[in-house]
Amino acid sequence: MIVTIAGRHESNCIERQRRVTLTTYQSLYADRLGNSRFMFNFPIHREHRFRLNGRSYSVGRSGVKTIKLLERLYDYFWKKTHGSKNNYTKGSAREWIREIEQLDKRTLLVLVIKNTDNELLRLLAVWMRGRCGGVIGTKLISRLADSKSAIMRKEVTRALKRMSGWSTLRLIADNDPVQRIRIMAQCQPSKPIRARIQQFVGNEQHAGNRAEMAKILESEQSLYVDDEWKRRAPTLPKSSAWIRSILKRIRNLVAKP
Repeated sequence: MIVTIAGRHESNCIERQRRVTLTTYQSLYADRLGNSRFMFNFPIHREHRFRLNGRSYSVGRSGVKTIKLLERLYDYFWKKTHGSKNNYTKGSAREWIREIEQLDKRTLLVLVIKNTDNELLRLLAVWMRGRCGGVIGTKLISRLADSKSAIMRKEVTRALKRMSGWSTLRLIADNDPVQRIRIMAQCQPSKPIRARIQQFVGNEQHAGNRAEMAKILESEQSLYVDDEWKRRAPTLPKSSAWIRSILKRIRNLVAKP
């Protein structure tokens, strides 16, 4: 009986010690992820709210997942840069990049760029923000065009080209000390629609359509609307963000092996 009580007491002590160890580990892990004092400098919780451009946003579940994927990318590139042993492959990194693009948490990426003190994490956030497209956060990323790091200025230039930051790109093209970045920032003007159609008309392969295309160029065509559509109830057009999300889904589906 005494041996049984002693055995139970010893097992309870071991269990209590195991719980203390797990609690300590979880608190350290939460300090790195949950409270985000390690790199992000804002609480990583789905109910946390923040403000950008006068509007309020929440992190949400997709934001928490985006942060975890960013951490994996950070670990992958940090180990790759420092020559440490890496358990991840390029294929895994590509999958994380696609997931971040599908989650499309642009506001959260802007928040990471704004709050983090880690240059590598900021570089990754700028890179992913550019891949997501849109214009939110353009002013914040434009401020990084004066960075001392040429790698950061290169990623800022690439992101601004995808985010239509043309005014900043013109300044970079004129003033950046690195020739490669100046060339990247140059914006080639698009050809006028008339010149593009003329090029199509002048192609020998479409010689039979030259007269018809010439008439289209000379005359102003009015919009034709069928009577059936006039009788229907009016419907609002789809937003550009909705169309962009559909196109991104198509691109991600095509990119998958």
